[in-house]
Amino acid sequence: MLRLTFLMRRKQSLSREEMQRYWLEKHAPIVAGHSQALGVLRYVQAHTTEDDHSRLTGRRGDMEEPYDGVAEVWWESREAMFAATRSDEGRDVDRILREDEEHFLDLKKSVAWFNYEYPQVNPTPENIVATERSSLVKLYFPLRQLDSLSVEDAQ
Repeated sequence: MLRLTFLMRRKQSLSREEMQRYWLEKHAPIVAGHSQALGVLRYVQAHTTEDDHSRLTGRRGDMEEPYDGVAEVWWESREAMFAATRSDEGRDVDRILREDEEHFLDLKKSVAWFNYEYPQVNPTPENIVATERSSLVKLYFPLRQLDSLSVEDAQ
């Protein structure tokens, strides 16, 4: 499995609530409607809560402001992702998605990367989901390597 993780910052003209509502109610149906053309197996949105995140900074020193949300897009393989997204239809869908993202995202302040998952603690059942109605909370720690380390040494 190949996953794209997309850490999103909203346009300054939108509140976090407005951004998340647009993302969930307008953008997500576009992704879902084109998921087959993109070869997407799974699309997950993680919406940042309105909790006081300053407590995390106090425990860990200086930290960036939290992102407004995280999108995860999953493909069967790297080859499947390339085949789908490099097709004419895949390029058309990518253009549609990028144009829509301009309505609610500050793309220059957002970041995305492809990754593989290495679970370290994996509870059973594996299909647990953190939602507003569950007692589960999902916490992301996007890490930046120290300038003094190579990518290999940092990993």
